[in-house]
Amino acid sequence: MSDQQIRAASRTVNRDRYSVASFFNPNYNYQVACLPTSLAEGATPLYPPCPMGEHIKDMFERTYGRKAATAA
Repeated sequence: MSDQQIRAASRTVNRDRYSVASFFNPNYNYQVACLPTSLAEGATPLYPPCPMGEHIKDMFERTYGRKAATAA
């Protein structure tokens, strides 16, 4: 989470392209955080750690503009 990763080059030409991240049965409480090895010496992460479930819920709400259903 240091915004230093380079994405793979696209081989599509003049086509619509959609990317979808898929998480199959993630641990809702798993803490997602920047790996220390991906930071330059003395640098701090650009994003705070967060639980996986909260991240997925937040991305759903940002993408679709509505609240995600919560588990009972």
